[in-house]
Amino acid sequence: MNLSIEIGGFLKRTKKGTLLAAPCDVYLDEHSNVVQPDLVVVLQENHSMVKDYIKGTPDLIIEILSPGSYHYDTGKKKELYERFGVKEYWLIDPATQEATGFELKGKYIEIGRFNGKISSKLLSKEFSFES
Repeated sequence: MNLSIEIGGFLKRTKKGTLLAAPCDVYLDEHSNVVQPDLVVVLQENHSMVKDYIKGTPDLIIEILSPGSYHYDTGKKKELYERFGVKEYWLIDPATQEATGFELKGKYIEIGRFNGKISSKLLSKEFSFES
């Protein structure tokens, strides 16, 4: 919750984009690649894809890991996001407060691992989520 407040406030103040939170369907294509990320950022220049859902590739996605979603978020979803061109992808483990970020450079390259925060290259800003 803290992270969505931080990012949402920043995007509103700077008018850089929009933050959407689950449940929000993201249609990566016209076929069967529909996901519901925990947090989604769409930059202002891509805002036309935002409806009650997102049709297209968001700029930044954040997944909050849970025991039931861990393998899906770190495997299948990560592969989908990479293939469809999500520029930045973050995985957050709420149990350890560790965040791992990936930047798309043809393939995902790890940005780094942080405790209690993410350091977004795309937004050029750090966001804290410590409880």
